[in-house]
Amino acid sequence: MTDESSPSPPAPERRGRWPRAVIALWCLISVLGLFLLFAEKPWNLGLQDQIASGGRVPLPLFIADGLWWGALANLLAALCLVATSRWWLAPVPELPDSSRRTVPIWFWLVLLLVVADAAAMRFPRLSHSLWNDEEYTLRRYVFGTFEERDTGELRFKKVGWTTSLFYNRGANNHVCFSLAGKTALKLWAGFVAIPGRPFSEAALRMPSYLASLATIALAAVLLAGMGRPMLGLFSATFLAIHPWHLRYSVEARGYSLMLFFALLSVWFLIRALAAARWRPWLLFGLCQFLYMWCFPGAVYLALAANLTAAILLLLRREPWPDRFRRLARLGVAGVLSAMLFLQMMGPSFRQIRLYLARDIARGEMGAGWLLDVWSHLTVGLRFHVHEPDIPLALGLDMMIVDRPAIRWFFFVAIPALALLGVVRALTAGRQAILIVVPFLAAGLLSYAHTSLTGNFLFSWYLLYLLPGLAAALFLAWELPVAGIRTPWQRNTFQAAGGLLFLAVYLLATIQPRALIRDHDREPLRQTIAAMRSNPFGPPATPPVLTVAFGTSCRQLQSYDPRILPLDAGDDRSVAALEEQIRLADRTGSPLFVTCAGSDELRRAGSRLLAMVENPEKFGHMTTVHGLEEMFSFRVFRHLPPAEIRQAAKTSESEPTTPSAATGSEVLPPSENR
Repeated sequence: MTDESSPSPPAPERRGRWPRAVIALWCLISVLGLFLLFAEKPWNLGLQDQIASGGRVPLPLFIADGLWWGALANLLAALCLVATSRWWLAPVPELPDSSRRTVPIWFWLVLLLVVADAAAMRFPRLSHSLWNDEEYTLRRYVFGTFEERDTGELRFKKVGWTTSLFYNRGANNHVCFSLAGKTALKLWAGFVAIPGRPFSEAALRMPSYLASLATIALAAVLLAGMGRPMLGLFSATFLAIHPWHLRYSVEARGYSLMLFFALLSVWFLIRALAAARWRPWLLFGLCQFLYMWCFPGAVYLALAANLTAAILLLLRREPWPDRFRRLARLGVAGVLSAMLFLQMMGPSFRQIRLYLARDIARGEMGAGWLLDVWSHLTVGLRFHVHEPDIPLALGLDMMIVDRPAIRWFFFVAIPALALLGVVRALTAGRQAILIVVPFLAAGLLSYAHTSLTGNFLFSWYLLYLLPGLAAALFLAWELPVAGIRTPWQRNTFQAAGGLLFLAVYLLATIQPRALIRDHDREPLRQTIAAMRSNPFGPPATPPVLTVAFGTSCRQLQSYDPRILPLDAGDDRSVAALEEQIRLADRTGSPLFVTCAGSDELRRAGSRLLAMVENPEKFGHMTTVHGLEEMFSFRVFRHLPPAEIRQAAKTSESEPTTPSAATGSEVLPPSENR
């Protein structure tokens, strides 16, 4: 099961090197002790009383509480490390590192082409409109919001670095990305700022974009390091053309960075298991902390990776004392990464717990959920999307209907190859095991724990399954050629099998790949452009009034600070819309109302929807389609009294191309038809 040779003698240690580690721990203990002594104690904050009262708890209370408890946990952890230092500081011999293989030049040339093609494929998505989660990240964790003053001028309320680090009421602050995105936006504002555009979608997404290209390269290098350069290129190509990876490669969230640091941690872990030095262990621990900081749900991946590495250490052919010393080093690396995670995420933990206690975080995970997960893992889309009114809607069930060959490929061939790949990884040595097993096992751990707690596991939380699947699918081709002795015959068969699989997959996923690459998931920016042309400029005369309700109505605020978001389920919203109508009639201002998720609103009996669909009051201007009905916006214009009679004589239609409106220069509904 392992592939190590006989160990070499222990490398000589520099005198005084390891005691410095203990000294550093004592310094850390002193700092933590002073902080715990002088910082305000959690029981004096009144945090629990404020939570029980149901009021909004100020962020500084969460910060003070979380940092104190994190410091206490880290103080105890540091004391344990000092007490056990005689065991984990003991030297271990250097083992031959079989991952440091010479890679042929053709590998690097082909990999460069694969990464360049992936970069070109992902580039168009950089300028797409932000969608729900991305906009929330921008507004709450990275950039800030504009507020309209009584004079009509806009005042910017920025998000500070403290908020980016610790604000997490929605349990969806991917902190590492928030910091990277904030830095990227500041660089854009300093060097490339465009008048009238307070932020850039491309700049915000750039950290994810660059991380995705590095992830593709790392996927190839990891397999090449174990003597499989061709399989590494196949794995990288699979990631490059996979629709799910394509989507999250250019999304302003932490998933792309998480995948990069996860693969980088495997790179360092493979080297650490054979090393006498501490550097690869420390870098492994750092990368482990970083991918959990990018996405806290990746804690299951950390557990799976450490458990897998511990089993490999216990089973390796090495004297038992050395095995336990290496196991101790693995434990220390894990403890150090956990200490960083606890300290930096401490203020978020209570916020996340409060969110998970809400009904919105709960749900059943049955057969439909499994189909959705598999659909995302294979084509990057939901399995069932029944939205006939949305021309861009696509699900895996629509792709395989009346196409038995494609159905067989996704539901028989891919699962069979994945299973064979796992079997091959378990027999191919520790490197293959670490490249495949932790990623797939993490999904099982996540599902088991989430099921026990009663929470709902969204399919995109399992994105870390993708690198393990990509490696397993091509390692599987080594099993059929195990009996072939001639190397060129084995390589030819593996090359033919891998290329055939990639060709079929490339053709089978043309639709979802083109859909994700070329179309905005939720056209927030285009919806605002259909109502006003310069949302961040001075107010028009007369002012343009904009109102939104339905799914993601508040997400429109980053593109139109003056828009009025209304809660479709609140009766007070009807009065608010009527007030806007009276204001428009009194001042002669054009009034636009947009709504998303009309089907759900209609099922809920929304009074707001009934108002805007009344042809005596509103004329339909356009529908801006997203990839789902809940992300598609219908835009209506209030009909002034003089136009009501004319509008009643014409029939309503739904053009799909948005048109910009400025001030009073608005085409009447009849001309928009």
